[in-house]
Amino acid sequence: MQPSCPQCGHDYVRWVHREGPFEQLASAFKIFPFRCQLCTYRFRAFQWRSGYSQDLIDRRENERLPCNIAVAFSLDNERWEGLVTDIAMGGCALKTDVRVPLGSRLTLKLQLFSSESPVTIEVAMVRSLRPNSMGLQFMRIKPTEKDRLSRFVARMVGVSWGGSPAKNS
Repeated sequence: MQPSCPQCGHDYVRWVHREGPFEQLASAFKIFPFRCQLCTYRFRAFQWRSGYSQDLIDRRENERLPCNIAVAFSLDNERWEGLVTDIAMGGCALKTDVRVPLGSRLTLKLQLFSSESPVTIEVAMVRSLRPNSMGLQFMRIKPTEKDRLSRFVARMVGVSWGGSPAKNS
């Protein structure tokens, strides 16, 4: 049985890597770390499962979902356009012919909902470069924009999203 996020109550959670000796020890008692894929809250929960396999998770703590989202992005005073081909609460893959250095910090404007203004990611760091695309990690996003992104991800996976609860805030 999949645990539910103690912050938002959804069960759209993912196993994540154990950090530190406490989580290593806790896993001996079947207590493992998880990350909510909607509100990004990291928590530990009891999981009755035989063994903790690194095969259950990849390096990402957020599951990427395939999509086609128009994006405007900028670095310093230069602006370009591209297409987000997969997205998660923690980052995305951006298809573009523009080459920026690894480690660059971009600002993104994602057109997630046609009837609303774009969602702004204040800082997204370039973590990987591939021919015609780059992998981005979202570093800074305002709470209201994060909530809009959560609503979009929830819609993509067919989960209802009523916004960020007051619980644990």
